[in-house]
Amino acid sequence: MTAQTGWKQEPDDQSERLYSLTLALVQTEVGLTKDEIFMSIRGYRLDLERAGGFHGDLVALNKKFDRDKEKLRELGVQIVPAANSSEGDSDYRYRISREIFEWPTGTTITSKQLQLLELAASLWDRAALSPEATNAITRLRAIADLGNASISRGIAPRINTIEPSFSPLKKAIEERVQVSFTYRRADGVEAIRTVEPWQLAHVNGLWMLLGLDLERGEPRNFLLKRIHSKVSRSKQAIIEPTPEQIASAKAALAEVFQTNVARIRVRPGTTASMHFETHNMPQGEIELHYYDLALLAEELLEFGQSVKVLAPPELTKMLRETLEQVVANHA
Repeated sequence: MTAQTGWKQEPDDQSERLYSLTLALVQTEVGLTKDEIFMSIRGYRLDLERAGGFHGDLVALNKKFDRDKEKLRELGVQIVPAANSSEGDSDYRYRISREIFEWPTGTTITSKQLQLLELAASLWDRAALSPEATNAITRLRAIADLGNASISRGIAPRINTIEPSFSPLKKAIEERVQVSFTYRRADGVEAIRTVEPWQLAHVNGLWMLLGLDLERGEPRNFLLKRIHSKVSRSKQAIIEPTPEQIASAKAALAEVFQTNVARIRVRPGTTASMHFETHNMPQGEIELHYYDLALLAEELLEFGQSVKVLAPPELTKMLRETLEQVVANHA
């Protein structure tokens, strides 16, 4: 968000929508009606608002919901009825049985199977995934024994919208060639960066590019959200990074994340309390580690008055300025 461009809504994304739908239907015992699903899942709610509410033309929205149900079936996730009615009735309720995400009692895995699971996790970390591999890892995570852990951690990794730069960067990594793109820093300054791309990683909800910044002559981590242009691939081949270089770049990233800490108070009984998992905390206070203060501010804005920033003051100031800019742009 900038003074020049104003506020821009992040587009709907199927992977994020499927995750939210699965999470909502697993956590309900009585099931949800289609109307309740459309109101609670962001991707559907946006389309519902564009259609003018439940009295508008919902043909496209219903088709999207049907496609999502079919996609979940392809992944082995069955949506079952939670009431004695026929699908299509206004009181028909959808739910997903938790049992499908649990191993049968007494099931064990061999050391070889454990290695395969670790390999799948490693592949995810490298983010060099085909659609088939993505589906496979979703199934692997789905059968993990949840025990008393959070359902959201047991179903799948947290996945945000894949950025437009993801595919060209992935291809450049496979081809081992240099790339260049316009990168916007947290202070709003933009500059062209030329990078030897090493690895893409989905870290704490954000897509990152690890690579050698040729202008600075040192390894850097780039947020894909801050790439503001098409990615240009050159024919200049790059040198294969060493394991030590990769480890060093990741260590630097982890240090930034651990150093940057924000503290917020979340109102109980709100969507924010589920999102930040503060529903079992009497005071609703939690510390958040972050890579980028501006991106954290964007995330908190989604929850409005359900969240109060306690620290740092820079975050409070950023939220206030952003809201003032929204008012100025749309008043």
